[in-house]
Amino acid sequence: MSSAINKRLWKGGRFSNSYYAYAASRIKKILALLPEKGKLLDVGCGDGAIALLAKRKGLDAYGIDISANNIARAKLNGISAKTCDLNSGKIPFPANMFDAVYCGEVLEHTDSPERVIREIRRILKRNALLVVTVPNIAAWYNRILLLAGFVPHWVEAGSEKAYGTPFGVISGHTKAFTKSAISELISRNGFAIESVQGSAINPEPHATNRPEKVGSKLLYAADRAFSIYAPLSSNIIIEARKK
Repeated sequence: MSSAINKRLWKGGRFSNSYYAYAASRIKKILALLPEKGKLLDVGCGDGAIALLAKRKGLDAYGIDISANNIARAKLNGISAKTCDLNSGKIPFPANMFDAVYCGEVLEHTDSPERVIREIRRILKRNALLVVTVPNIAAWYNRILLLAGFVPHWVEAGSEKAYGTPFGVISGHTKAFTKSAISELISRNGFAIESVQGSAINPEPHATNRPEKVGSKLLYAADRAFSIYAPLSSNIIIEARKK
């Protein structure tokens, strides 16, 4: 079911310039964690933009994605990419091939995050790097939303509409994570965690009048402050090594 939802949602291509502006802080931290040489697989690579940045850093970058349109765009960006539905098949690369894997904002879309992590472990070399990012349902604003009786952001009560939330958008999430949940998931499936950090959401230029602009600045300033403490941050970034 989740595969059908995600194929429908991302059939036109997963990412946009707006997305990269929104995720700029997270992308900067991710690139700082990646090595400067070796083979990298971007799991859920979208149009290949992050893999391309890794390639410019010196890595031999590959990608997989559920969207055939995204794969076509990634190939145009010079990334060796393959279509892959993580809910129904294996990652289409041999065991012990990669020096690093980046899996960004993907696990929450899958039926079995454990199986995905074990597949990632299979294709990684011994002691190779894994960088995972997930949205945090325990983010500071989600705690406020729950107190107010709303469904937290990143959690979806329906597959056609986001019910019970003032601003939710259907994005195909089937699983939800906190700092402790994602840490336990990764450590119980063959990895040693080296670091956990939070990242903030960057503002998008949607505010049109002065009250909106002032409110937006205050919101994103608060988010940057809370991102220092991972359990309250918008997104969680895990750095781990294959045991």
